[in-house]
Amino acid sequence: MAEKIFANIDLLLNSAYPYFLDMALLIFGSIFLLFSLTIAGQSWVRTFSHSATIILLPIVTYAITKAISGNIALSLGMVGALSLIRFRNPVRSPFELTVYFATISMGIIGGVNYKLLILLVMSIIVLMLIFVLVTWFTEKFFKKQLFHISFSEGNKIPSLSISSSELIDFIKESPHLISINKTYGKYNYILQSKNSKILLAHTHKLDQLEDVSYELVK
Repeated sequence: MAEKIFANIDLLLNSAYPYFLDMALLIFGSIFLLFSLTIAGQSWVRTFSHSATIILLPIVTYAITKAISGNIALSLGMVGALSLIRFRNPVRSPFELTVYFATISMGIIGGVNYKLLILLVMSIIVLMLIFVLVTWFTEKFFKKQLFHISFSEGNKIPSLSISSSELIDFIKESPHLISINKTYGKYNYILQSKNSKILLAHTHKLDQLEDVSYELVK
């Protein structure tokens, strides 16, 4: 019995091998594109939702293309099914839209090619785990946030707004600083962190300074 199971797994892996290579190439290509955009100064791609979308969308699209290739009827049906993701309520982030797109695609692909479905689901799960691990690693050992935080992603994240007549070095160098500008002789800072205790620690230091006002929103 065990030999039969291992034989079936081996057969599945061998038959899915070409798909695996294609998806690996797409993933590395997406990562290379992401780094290229970051180097080019396009900081908007450094939010979690944009980064995940750029990496996940090519492999989802590839899986759909492979599943419907050579089947006109299925192609027309897919156009109608995927049009369902055009919701009338506002979508909070591109990643949310990509998740809806991926889940509908999984249903379509599952009815055509189960090998592609398994590979697609495994790829998404592995990529999400990598995102979580790399984010944890950079915050734990480098004390920096890998991704920028976007106000438009619909997540409630503690924030600290500061106004000061002078530059505050420890705030300027904080890895949680997402915005700094000078208006009418005042320096305005915005810090965000999922851990409100980090922002609270900053307020204790700010209390010792003069001509500084702040607002902490948890």
